[in-house]
Amino acid sequence: MRKRLVLCWWGMLGMLLLAGCDNTPPQALVATLTTEPGLVQRVNQRTESVWIDSIPIVLDNTGNALPVTTQIERERATTTTIRITATAELGAEITEMIKAGIALEFGIEEEETVSSRQEFTLSAAADTRVVYVIDWYETWQVGDLQASGLEGELHYEVRTGIRGDLRLARPDEVPAIEQTVVDVPEGHLLYDDFSSPASFTSWWGVNDDQGLCTFATEDGSLQFRCQNTAGEDRGAALHPHLAGGRPLGVAAAMLVTQTGGPMQLSTNWYSADPGTIERAYQFRLQPGVVEAVECFPLEGWHCESLYWGEVEPGVAHVLQIERQADGPEFRVDGQPLTLTAQPAWSDDFTMRDWNFPFWVWPQNRIIGQLEWVSSRDSEQGG
Repeated sequence: MRKRLVLCWWGMLGMLLLAGCDNTPPQALVATLTTEPGLVQRVNQRTESVWIDSIPIVLDNTGNALPVTTQIERERATTTTIRITATAELGAEITEMIKAGIALEFGIEEEETVSSRQEFTLSAAADTRVVYVIDWYETWQVGDLQASGLEGELHYEVRTGIRGDLRLARPDEVPAIEQTVVDVPEGHLLYDDFSSPASFTSWWGVNDDQGLCTFATEDGSLQFRCQNTAGEDRGAALHPHLAGGRPLGVAAAMLVTQTGGPMQLSTNWYSADPGTIERAYQFRLQPGVVEAVECFPLEGWHCESLYWGEVEPGVAHVLQIERQADGPEFRVDGQPLTLTAQPAWSDDFTMRDWNFPFWVWPQNRIIGQLEWVSSRDSEQGG
């Protein structure tokens, strides 16, 4: 039986026999190759990396007197695949059998999902902003196949994984978003334009047990300054006193002049079952840079970048997050963003609330202002 399997294999390659193998199971042929590794040999094998895309990451330390170092985690996934190319026609069935044998040798299954979660260290000197880029590459094992009596050339390519490399960004890699609109978005109601000092105490609540931030209503805007003199990250948050309705969208005209940590417009989302927060979709603003992220509160609050781009520094920008049927929509100055990664969205997500977290690194500060804030909810016909 073993001899017949070997002969049938070479017959289907057009080398020894032309018939008699129609009823031979592919599993048996693969098993024969496994027990007889000398039948077909992989030679000239090498590892190649194929670039997929690049994701910019910014570390802004402008206006701060000390250097800063932080770690971030990013994850990407791909699927395994096997490609066979030959100078002679093999036929689809033979090709699939060869691919099955190679899959066994590499210990993979075709179209199997593989992922890579990596930690990257970012550093910025005092009073500098550093833009990094993570280049994502697929890892391929490539080479040739040899067999006695085989005519022509036979090559294989096996995608086995994915990895990311961190580097400094080129100045021209990410175009800036030009400021085009600062008006309250259509369908929104103005929540506060800070024209009245009394509105702050009436409409806002501050969660700041460690006394990091000061707020002052001046010239029709809310000035904020948060300073962390401790040796560890600390945070505060500004919460609206929302009245009724179910939030569907929020927008804020915001200017950040100094950042020593992410200044955020954050929206928090529940799943109907089990009824706890499942996602936080956030806009993070730094001088000249904006980033949209997806955070997982029930998974240690790790966050994934959905978009990164430059914006005009020194002016206020309107950051807007809206619930759409297929997921969250992020807008900057009225322009919808094309996300570089798809969020892990569930159709039953409901926005519970929104707020402005201030997360400040040790010996750093966040300084800026809010010019106005608006929202859209179900009671407004959104």
